[in-house]
Amino acid sequence: MENIFIKKLKKSFIIIIPLLSILSGCLNIIDPNYNSDLTVIVDGYVDKMSYITSDSIKIYINAVSRMENIKLKIYDINKNIVREFEANLFPQIKNHNSPWSFGYDYKLTTTIDVENMESGIYLIENRIPFIIKPSDVVDAIVVYPSNTINAYNNNEGVSFYTTPRTSKLSFNRQQVLPADIIEFFIWLNKLNYSFGYICDYDLEESSTFELSDLMIISGHNEYWSRTARENFDQYVNNGNDAMILSGNTMWWQVRYEQDGKQLICYQNAEMDPIENDELKTINWHRSSLNYPIIESIGCDFSNGGYGLKQDDGWDGYKIVLPESPIFENLNIQLNQIISIPTREYDSAPIKDVTPNGIPIIDTDILDFFRINILGFDKCFRGTHHKYGTFIVMQKFYDSGVIINTSTSDWCIRGFSNKDSFIVKNITLNMISLLKNNSEIFIY
Repeated sequence: MENIFIKKLKKSFIIIIPLLSILSGCLNIIDPNYNSDLTVIVDGYVDKMSYITSDSIKIYINAVSRMENIKLKIYDINKNIVREFEANLFPQIKNHNSPWSFGYDYKLTTTIDVENMESGIYLIENRIPFIIKPSDVVDAIVVYPSNTINAYNNNEGVSFYTTPRTSKLSFNRQQVLPADIIEFFIWLNKLNYSFGYICDYDLEESSTFELSDLMIISGHNEYWSRTARENFDQYVNNGNDAMILSGNTMWWQVRYEQDGKQLICYQNAEMDPIENDELKTINWHRSSLNYPIIESIGCDFSNGGYGLKQDDGWDGYKIVLPESPIFENLNIQLNQIISIPTREYDSAPIKDVTPNGIPIIDTDILDFFRINILGFDKCFRGTHHKYGTFIVMQKFYDSGVIINTSTSDWCIRGFSNKDSFIVKNITLNMISLLKNNSEIFIY
C-alpha cells in the first residue's frame, strides 16, 4: 500500500482552507480587543478581499468628521502593527440603492501598496479586514471563509438570513472578522509551518493550488460556486490531500457578479433567473444540480443534522478507532468522548449500526477506495435521528486523502472548550501525517 503515496513525494507544501464554523449570531461581532484607537472611523471597506504583493489597495473609510493627515495603522492577526500610512478622512454617504447588495459606493479615501507584506489576514485600524496572498512557496495556504461571513453579515439589517432577505450581497461594505475564529488563526501561525492565505473567491482559479499538496477547509464553509467545487475535486483527484475542519460544508451553490465583488444566492430555484438548472443557487444536495456533496467530501448536512447534545448526543465525538495515527501520542481510549459542542454536523450516508451502536457507512452510496470512521456523535434533523461522522477517506487508488471532521465547530468551540488541547494536537497530527505522506488508514 505504500506505493499509493509515491506520487506525493513530489509535493512541496500544504494548502489550508480554513474557515470556521460560524453562525449568524456571531458573524457581526468583532473581538472587542480588536477595536480601533480611532473612534472617528464609522466604517469602511477595501476594493476586494485579497491581494498579491504587487497590488495596490483602494481604501474607503467613512469618518464622523473631516480630518487631515491622519496616521492609520495596519494590524496582523496577532494585533501587531505592521504598517502605518497617512490619509485624509471625511464623512461619507452610503449608496441608498440597497447598499447591502450593491456596496456602499463611498468616495476613495486613499490607495496604498502592500509590497513586502507577508501573506496573512490584516485589519486596517482593526476594523477593515483584507488578505495578502502568498507570493512564494509556503507550507500551507489558508483560505479565509469570506463567502459564509458575507452571507451572514447583516450590518445594514439585511443578509441571506434576515426577513426580508436579499439574494445579492456585496463585499464592498463593512466586513467583519468574527471573534470566534481568531484563536484558531493565532494558533495556526504558531506552528512550525509557513502559511499563505487566500479567500473563497480565489478558489475560482485552479492556479491557486499549483504549489500545494494539502487543502484544509475549516469552519462553517457553507457557500461554494460550481467552479470552486470543480477545482477542489480536480485538485484531490490529482493526488493532493484535503483536511476539512468544517461542518455544513458546501451546502449552498453560489455564483459571483461584478467581478467577484457581489455574492449571489437566491436559495430558491424559481426565483433565480438563470436558465441553466445546474447553476441555480440552491442546496447542492438537490438532484437538479447533479453534483452531490458527498462526491466531493464524503459527508453532507442532509445526512447529518443539529448537535449541541440533543437527541442523546455527547457534545463531541465518541472515538471508535483510537489506534488511528491521527490520535498518536494522545492516549485516546476506545469510546472516549472528545468535547466539541457542535451546532451542525455533516455525515457520511449510514445504512445501519453495529451491535455496539457504531454507524456503518453505506458503501453502495459512498463507493470510495478506502474509508475509516474515527468517531461519531448523535444529532437530529427534523424528527429524524442522525449522526455526525469524523472520517478519513480516499476516493480512488491514486487520489489524495481527505480527512473530514464534519463539525461546524472544530476550529471554534473545539479550540476554546475543555478538550481544546486534544483538538489542537489532533489537528497538528493531521497536518503532520499528510505533510509527511504517512500511512493514515487502519485496515
